[in-house]
Amino acid sequence: MEDGSVLVSYPDVFPHVGPDPRTNRATLMRMDGVSGQADTLGTFRGGVRGADGGAYLYGPGMRVAGAGSGFYLTEGRAFEVRRFDSAGGLEWIARVHRARTEVTPELLEATYRHAERYRGLPALDSLPSYSSRFLTDPAGNAWAVRAQPSYSTGRELIDVFAPDGRLLAELVIPEDLRIVAVSDSQVAGVALDPYDVEYLHV
Repeated sequence: MEDGSVLVSYPDVFPHVGPDPRTNRATLMRMDGVSGQADTLGTFRGGVRGADGGAYLYGPGMRVAGAGSGFYLTEGRAFEVRRFDSAGGLEWIARVHRARTEVTPELLEATYRHAERYRGLPALDSLPSYSSRFLTDPAGNAWAVRAQPSYSTGRELIDVFAPDGRLLAELVIPEDLRIVAVSDSQVAGVALDPYDVEYLHV
């Protein structure tokens, strides 16, 4: 954040926040960058867990991104982004009314072919709204990357929200490019060359 403080969560560090398996909730704190003092900002819904504490395939999770004197948060259950001030006070909620992608048997089988380790995990009936890449730019806009199946190499779709909550743009990113950072005039992404070697593309 602009005052040098850092957003952390209990028990995990942002931006991908795992919930307390007993409550499926995570506590977000602001830690002073000099003194290390931590102030609790609030408790939010984390990922979805089963009765035994196990994770779900494609389960939603809390994502947080600092911006100026406040922060953005989404829980992945709807196409919704919330803006909070530095003390954890809610400033606004922005929603885009669209359906989440259905998790079909065909999508599950394609996922297992791509990563056999996922076979056997319980799955929900739809993908989360947004992925773990939840970014901000120097102007304070929030860039929320819509969730896709883990095997997908298709075009990424990104919702960009202004600091006042307006939906500024719905971006379509070129295939095989994953946006990882945004500046005033450029975006940086990870791409693959013809030999499937990752490189940074600006």
